[in-house]
Amino acid sequence: MDNESKCPVTGKRQYATEGEALATAAHQIATANAPKDLRAYRCSWCDAWHITKSQQNPKRFARREKYFP
Repeated sequence: MDNESKCPVTGKRQYATEGEALATAAHQIATANAPKDLRAYRCSWCDAWHITKSQQNPKRFARREKYFP
């Protein structure tokens, strides 16, 4: 995915692989004073990988069918 790809629902940057997302998270932790607990997760909306500082929360966004029947 290109560097500008964003999820249409979350607005987060999309990563093609978990490894790419984790590498970016590691770089941010090492160089950008980012939170030490960044993690990668697969987005149920766009099927790409994102990084977050939040703990896993499956209820953050309503079910896909509510917005995309």
